[in-house]
Amino acid sequence: PKKIENMNLIFETDSPFIEVKLNDADYWQFLFGNEISVNGDGALWRLLQNNKILFTSNDHMQQFGLPKPLDLIEEIKNALLKAQLLKIEVRENTGDLELCLSNNYQLEFFITSSGYESYSFYINNHRYIGMGGGEIAVYNV
Repeated sequence: PKKIENMNLIFETDSPFIEVKLNDADYWQFLFGNEISVNGDGALWRLLQNNKILFTSNDHMQQFGLPKPLDLIEEIKNALLKAQLLKIEVRENTGDLELCLSNNYQLEFFITSSGYESYSFYINNHRYIGMGGGEIAVYNV
C-alpha cells in the first residue's frame, strides 16, 4: 500500500445514495452509485443537514424518550432517499472523512484511534483506509 500523510484528498462525483447497512454490531456500510462505498468499522460518524447534527452512530437503537428505539437504518434511508453524493474529502492532518451530499447533507467519519483503522472507502478502483493517527493507506483493487 501507499501511505498518504498531511494531504487534503478531494473526489468529486454525482452518485446516488443507494443503501445503508449495519453488519455485526458496529460495521456500517454506506453504498452509492458508481461502485462507491464507505465503511466505518467501529468509527464514530454523524449525519448533518445544514450544519446541524441529525444523527450519530451512537444513536442507533437508543430510546431517547421516543415510543420505540431509533432505527438509524430506516432514518438514514428516509433522509437520503433521493440524495446524490457530490464530494468526498479527506481532511488534511486529521484524516477525518467528509461526504458532501445534495440537500445540504454531510456525512462525517472521525478517526478515533492513534493506532487502529477507523474507516475505508472505495472509489475509482482504489481503497482508501483511514489509519490510526490520521494517515491514509491506498490500495489498488
